[in-house]
Formats: sequence, structure tokens, C-alpha cells
Amino acid sequence: MALFTAPQEDPEALLEIAWECLENARVLSEKAERWVAASDAMISLGDIAMEGSQLEAAIADYQRALELRQKHLTDPNDRRIAEA
Repeated sequence: MALFTAPQEDPEALLEIAWECLENARVLSEKAERWVAASDAMISLGDIAMEGSQLEAAIADYQRALELRQKHLTDPNDRRIAEA
């Protein structure tokens, strides 16, 4: 028995579900002070915003991810900073 059935014919509904899951992951990661995980969620949220043509939101998500990584990763040459 499936706990969740996604509407397979509605891409917007799928993006909304993905956004909600990632937003929850971001919030939980920030509360647990898992900053790289939070920034990963922010990058994925930015990707979803881009998919939905919400460019301002995407830029804000990417910038926040970069800020988190620059602040919390000790090596300024860490590849994960470049990924943001």
C-alpha cells in the first residue's frame, strides 16, 4: 500500500510537492545546524524555482546557499562552495 500517490499528469503539482519536501528539509537542517545539508536543500529549491520560471526566487535561494557554504565551510577552496 502506497503512503503517497503523486498526480502523474500534473507537473506543477509534482514541483509543489518537491518544493514542500525540500523546504521541510531546509528547515530541519537549519534547526539541527547541518549547514551543508541546508545549503543542498537551498540549491534544490533554486532549481525548482528555475523550473517554474521564478528567477528572483531562484537567485535568492542560490545566494543563500552560497552564503551558508562560505560561512560554514572552513576551506575556502572547498569544491562545495563552487557548486553553490
